[in-house]
Parts: sequence; structure tokens; C-alpha cells
Amino acid sequence: MSKILATVGGMPITEDDVNEFLMGLGQRGQSYNNPEGRKMVLNQIIGNKLLLLDAKRNLLEAEPEFKAPNGCRLTQSEDGKRLYVHLIEYPYSFLELPGFAGKVDYAQFLHDGSEIIMRDDVTERERIEEIKKRNGIE
Repeated sequence: MSKILATVGGMPITEDDVNEFLMGLGQRGQSYNNPEGRKMVLNQIIGNKLLLLDAKRNLLEAEPEFKAPNGCRLTQSEDGKRLYVHLIEYPYSFLELPGFAGKVDYAQFLHDGSEIIMRDDVTERERIEEIKKRNGIE
């Protein structure tokens, strides 16, 4: 059983959660694998959990200009600066978000903080090649 480092809204955050977050960062994660870096990662995970709780509590519907893909729900922060895509079903290898091109600066999973790679107008073949390259697959 992994040591519980913090609890947010009844959800424990464990050493395993920090390790998974670091793994999600790939090689960048190595620079955070020290006491100070791990504390920063823990704080990031806590912040992510707080954002998730806030979105769940407020259930703020997204602006009508954004259309949720099948199996997803969209909510938005009160200030309108953050858009949350809730994945109700997760069979995706790629998530198509029509109408989002040029409107999203950064995306990450809230549960572990791992960055989501975004591309505009890329073919499926190019996406597959990019994933292979990122994972060292020839």
C-alpha cells in the first residue's frame, strides 16, 4: 500500500500518484525526481484535484460555441478561461474536438497531470507516426 501524502475532497493522493505523474512527464519527469521536485508535483496534483472538484460542484456548462463529442461532457470555469472535457467513455486513441482548432493553448489530464498532445488538421497516419516516435517505436 502506497503512503498517503495528502487528501483532497476525500480523495487520497499517494506516493504512487506522484510516481505516475512523473512517468507521465517522460524524460522531463527525471528533473522533478528529488524532494523539492516531488513536493512541486504533489502540489500540482492537489491543484488538479481541486479543479476537478470545483468543476464537479459547479457543473458550469460550456459556452454554446463548443460542441461536446459523443461520450463527453463540457463544463467551463466561472471566468470562462478553462474548458473541461469530461470523458464519460474512454475508448479513444484520438479525441476529435471539432471547432477547437486555434482556441486551445494547453491540455492535460486532471487525474494525473499528464500533458495531452494537440494537433490541428493532422491525418490519422501522421498521428500514429507521432505516437510511435514519442514512444521510440520504429
